[in-house]
Amino acid sequence: MQRMTKLTTQDWEIYKVLKHNSREGKWTPSDYLAQRFNICNREVRRVIQKLKTDDKIQKIIISDYSKGYKLLSSKEEFVYLEKKKIEILSQFKRYYRDVNRYNLNNQKKITFGKYERDFVESIL
Repeated sequence: MQRMTKLTTQDWEIYKVLKHNSREGKWTPSDYLAQRFNICNREVRRVIQKLKTDDKIQKIIISDYSKGYKLLSSKEEFVYLEKKKIEILSQFKRYYRDVNRYNLNNQKKITFGKYERDFVESIL
């Protein structure tokens, strides 16, 4: 079940600024939002995360560390979603690799050759 958070007036104002700048093709820097709404950068990130997870917002908000935030345009949709898919799949791959390493903890490992290691130690 998804957590329901109600958007405040300030959240909607930040969304309107993002929407306005995105129509012009501009990125909205975090510092600009922080100064305009007299909040800290951490609060800006919290608001953006809230906007990204809210079901009322139908646009995809993208972020770039050096540029800021922007609403996704139709030209960039496929590239962005493809990058996101690759990122998620690589995280799953790392997760399953770690699970396999964890399951091998304290099991004997047989190697043929000059060097042998008696036990696999994946956990300290």
